[in-house]
Parts: sequence; structure tokens; C-alpha cells
Amino acid sequence: MRAALCTCLGMVIGSIFVAWRVRRTAARAAAGIAVSFPVGANLPDEGRRYSLGRVHTGREFRWEPRWSRTRLRELPTDLRYVRARETTLREMLWLPSSALVIECESSAGPVRLWAHSQQAVQVVEMIRRTGAPNVNSG
Repeated sequence: MRAALCTCLGMVIGSIFVAWRVRRTAARAAAGIAVSFPVGANLPDEGRRYSLGRVHTGREFRWEPRWSRTRLRELPTDLRYVRARETTLREMLWLPSSALVIECESSAGPVRLWAHSQQAVQVVEMIRRTGAPNVNSG
């Protein structure tokens, strides 16, 4: 009983801390301070697993892998925003609870990114500034 209570309490405290940190980072970026956002990336042709990385605000969109041993080392440079959507049931098992999936196109094929919902707007703006204009974006 105590173990279950401690586990639940730890999950609640962890979720509160993550939500606070995400909101603080988004507010700092909106104020013009350079920060880095956690952004996962996935090439659907290579499987369902996302590789964790980050993007830095205040410059063009460039995804950097979090670890050197990450299976996805780089993304195509010609990303074009297609749409943002909520996570599917299957993705909810592996992605953070506040994540939005950002679907993009490139010359190498489709690319999916995830970002926290408070930071997704800024990530999409960076993709749009970097990439070529897309007639389907809306």
C-alpha cells in the first residue's frame, strides 16, 4: 500500500514539475530569451520510435539529437509544415502527456516531430521560417 501511494505521489509531483518547467521555458522563449525545447523526431518509414533531441530558439530550425548514440542522427533540411495533431492512443504510451505531433514533409519523405503543447507554436514558426512555403499549410 505504501509503495503504491509513494509511486502515485511521485508521479503527481513529477508531472507538476515538468508542466512548470515547460511553461517557464515557453514564456522565456516568448520574451525573446534563447532557450532549447525538447523535440522528438521520427521518420515513419523507419518505425514508430521517436528519437529525443532539442531545438534552440532564436535561430533557424535545426534539430540536434540528445545523445550521440541516438538512432536518428539528423533530419532533412527541407522540412515543410503540414499539420499539428493530438497524439493517437498508441503514441500516448510513449510520448509525454502534453505532446502534440507535428507532421512535416521533406524530399526524403514524411517526418513526425513531437513537442510539448505550450512550445509547439514556436517550433512550427521556426519550421515555417526555415522551410520553403507549403501550399497545404493552414
